[in-house]
Amino acid sequence: MHTLRYLLAMQVDFEHRSPTADDTVKIGMVDLEDGDRWIELAESRAWNWQQGCMLQWRPGSDTEILFNDRQGDRFVCRVFDVKSGKNRTLPMPIEHVTADGKRAVCSDYRRIQYIRPGYGYAGLPDPNRHVLAPDDVGAWVMDMETGETRLVVSIAQLVAIPYSNATPKDKHYLNHFEWNPDGTRFLMFDRW
Repeated sequence: MHTLRYLLAMQVDFEHRSPTADDTVKIGMVDLEDGDRWIELAESRAWNWQQGCMLQWRPGSDTEILFNDRQGDRFVCRVFDVKSGKNRTLPMPIEHVTADGKRAVCSDYRRIQYIRPGYGYAGLPDPNRHVLAPDDVGAWVMDMETGETRLVVSIAQLVAIPYSNATPKDKHYLNHFEWNPDGTRFLMFDRW
């Protein structure tokens, strides 16, 4: 199904305001060979205007899509098979997936939302909102099959690196991650 025939897309029924915790986005495909027919697949409660819910075809699969969602008290990644309708949940929301689809780099959308509203996801409070440089938040790598995650670098470790124009009172967050082509390194923005 992952051909040039289907375009993944999201649909909402409002604009001109930021999403709230109660807003959902519909996830679907546009069939470009059938009059641009909309095929609804799922919905998400973890999205923003800038990056949506990170909706994408899973690299290495012809039928699986990936998107972030909110489940109870956490943000997660859904792996949805558009052919079979099977859905599974991974324990963290994704930022970027390796070219082989085996690993993802993940960030804390709660922290992003707290520090820069509208760029994270609404609906969950940041447990580190009073911590300038948490040691349990940073860049995680997640196995896309098992869901196993590990913190690769914390914000506390990054803040220890001298930056020009940074002050000890700055609250940092990470986003805009991207893997290199062979999946051995990634880049990210440390923002404050």
